Amino acid sequence: MTMNQSDSPLTQATAQSPGGIAPRWMLVLIIVLIWTAIATPFLLPKYTGWNERRQSFALLAAAEDREELMDAVTRLGVVLDLPDGEWIAIRYRDSHAWYGYSIAVALTSDGCWLESWHHFCGQFAHYRNNVARLQEAQEHGDPGFFEVARSAFEGHEHMQAMRRIETQCSLDQAVEELLGMHFVVSSETRPAQSVNASH
Repeated sequence: MTMNQSDSPLTQATAQSPGGIAPRWMLVLIIVLIWTAIATPFLLPKYTGWNERRQSFALLAAAEDREELMDAVTRLGVVLDLPDGEWIAIRYRDSHAWYGYSIAVALTSDGCWLESWHHFCGQFAHYRNNVARLQEAQEHGDPGFFEVARSAFEGHEHMQAMRRIETQCSLDQAVEELLGMHFVVSSETRPAQSVNASH
């Protein structure tokens, strides 16, 4: 006996289901597309940022001297030199693309790790440039230029915190300053090289 197409199990199941099978799959597809559109801006930055995070820990931990430490922090980071010869190296990476991310990893001279997902943009590089201008003004004895360079630190909380770290702080106090700059103590436990990174 030849089965009529209308009598097939698939046809009967489709007919018994409100709206049929196709509308249900279309609904699932729409939900998946909506979820992807909503989640991607949040998940993609974290995925990309976590790759940068892993690389930051690896590069800072592998640095064996000041030159390698400076290379590790890149042009967006900074090595902060404390008055007692201790130091803190901060590697910072970010992206301003639509899936942008920001990740800062800090290594202290006694081997402690801190990190932050705060968007610092060019603050660390800007701080380095301001310090260079300040030193240049002091060397040339130009009071006007010195005042301009000094005023660049005023009115900017993070700039002032980094300046305090380099002029007033012990290492413990410097860590406290970083905690006030959106850093947190990291769960990272990998050992770093013993580096004499002082000037």
